Order: sequence, then C-alpha cells, then structure tokens
Amino acid sequence: MKFLIFVLLALIALSASTSVVSAQTKECEFCDFIVGCAEKYIERNESVTVTELEKVCKYAGEYQATCDSLISTYGNELIQLLVNKEPASVICSQVKACTSEEKKKLGTVECTICTFAVQEIEGFIANNSTENEIVTKLDDECSKFGGLSTTCQSIIKEYVPEFIQLLNNKQNPNQVCDEVKLCTNSVNSPRLIKRNTFRI
Repeated sequence: MKFLIFVLLALIALSASTSVVSAQTKECEFCDFIVGCAEKYIERNESVTVTELEKVCKYAGEYQATCDSLISTYGNELIQLLVNKEPASVICSQVKACTSEEKKKLGTVECTICTFAVQEIEGFIANNSTENEIVTKLDDECSKFGGLSTTCQSIIKEYVPEFIQLLNNKQNPNQVCDEVKLCTNSVNSPRLIKRNTFRI
C-alpha cells in the first residue's frame, strides 16, 4: 500500500510535466521511476509485485496506455533484475525501455519528491501561507511517501526557502527542481544553487 501511495503521487508529478516528450521517452521515464521505487522497497524487504504495479497504471491519466504497456512488457523482468542485484541505473537500458540518450534526461526519486513538493508550495503561496506553515504542511504530506518519508522530510527541511524564492521569481516546478540540482531534465536552466542530492 505504501508503494502504491508513493507511485500515485509521483505519477501525478510525472503527468504534470509541461514538456513535450516522445512516447519512447515517457516509457523510459516510467521505467526509471518504477525501478527506482521498487529498488527502495526491495531494500526494505517489502514485496513489490507486477499486480501492484498494474494497479498504479489506472492513475496515470493520459499515460495509462504507456504505463500498462511498460508493466506488461517489462514488469517481471524489472523486478527479477532488481532481486538479482542488477544496478537500478542500468536496468531500463538492459530491457530496452531506455536508450542511453533518454537515460541522460531522467530524474530520480528525489526529483519526483521535489516536483511534488514545489507544486504543493505553489498552492500554499497562493493561499498566503507562511514559510513555517508550508514546512509543517509538507512534513505532514511526507508521511504519504511511506518508506521514503525521511528523504521527503530532508528535502523539505533543506530546500523550502529556495523553493519559495524561486517560485516567487516566477519559475515553474521543473525549473525550480533543476535549479537546486534535484532534477536534471531541463538542460538550459542555470544552476545557481549547489546542494547535495539525498540518498536513502
């Protein structure tokens, strides 16, 4: 269930992307994200099955067909490769869901959390919430990320002031997360703030 909640939140973030991407690139994004999440749960000895992954696809909106196709084609193989200790960074390339060029464009679990958080902050800013109120609300939201809640809370604690500043400078969520180096999808955005990415 924790896995399903996290993937649902992340699918919302992926689907909300404003960039125009090919079907192959979107499949690569879904593959990379699903493998990254599955890896975290396998590390915690929590089972991840194809059935659970299939349930996620109904929340993928316009990308449901892409998600269904990905799980149908690669689901068992992705899980088996992770169980066999294959590195998550190369699994989607191994099953031919990603080309090397597409892999360069992909983000991480941290990127997904960042995008979700920044989208939430946009709404809080519109409602005139203070920085402390935003941090408190986002800490509560982090509990929805299950085993990844600590990573979520670390990102919130470290980055909220920068997120607010960049949003006030009229940057969109993708630009904000690229700016703080939690995402690398937007190659044209200047990187003014240098931080370390978080690992679980």
